[in-house]
Amino acid sequence: MENGDRVIKLPETMCNLFNLQTLELIECVVALPKGIGKLVNLRHLCLGEPIILPKGLGKLTSLETLDCIKISKGSHASFKKVMKLKDLRKLIKLKGCLSIYIGNVKDVEEAERAQLEEKEGLVDLVLDLYGLENMEDSTGQSVLLLEGLQPHPNLKRLEIRHYYGTTKQQHLAETRFPDGDYDLYEQENTLGSLEGSENL
Repeated sequence: MENGDRVIKLPETMCNLFNLQTLELIECVVALPKGIGKLVNLRHLCLGEPIILPKGLGKLTSLETLDCIKISKGSHASFKKVMKLKDLRKLIKLKGCLSIYIGNVKDVEEAERAQLEEKEGLVDLVLDLYGLENMEDSTGQSVLLLEGLQPHPNLKRLEIRHYYGTTKQQHLAETRFPDGDYDLYEQENTLGSLEGSENL
C-alpha cells in the first residue's frame, strides 16, 4: 500500500490468504476483517496504532508479534464480536513489545485470564488504563486490574499510563522485578517506566 492511502475496512476475502505470515498495516487500517482467525499461519501483525480487533484474532496461536491492541467493553451486541483481554490467553508465543490500551474494563477476572504471566517472550509491555479516568474508584480499579495483569518475570521494561493509584508504585516494581533491577520514575498521570538496569 502506498503511503497516505487509508483503508477503512479490509475485505473478508483477505482471510483466504492462508499462507500469509506477516501483515503490516501501519497508518492505513481502521478495521480488520471478522474472519481473521482463519489466517492460522500469521506470525507478525503490525498495526502502528491501537485499534479494536476482531475476536477471532485470539485463535492465532502462532502469532509472535502484535505491537498494540485496544480493549473496550460495552453492552451493545457488536462488543461480543471484538477481542477481550481474556482472548489474549492463547497467544503464548507473543514476544518483543506489546502495548495494551484498556478502555472501560473493570473485570479483574478477565484481566487474569489474559495470562500475561505465561508470555515469557514479552520483554517490553505498555499498559494504558485510559478508560478508568471517569470511573468511580478509579484508584481501586487501577490496582485491581494491574494485579490481574501480572507479566512474566522475563519482562525487561514496563510502562503504565493513566495509573490513578499512589501507594501501589513501589509494590509494582518489587513484584515485577524482584531482584531490584529496575528504575522507577513518575510522570504526570503516569506511573512511569520500570526498566532492567542493563537497559539504562
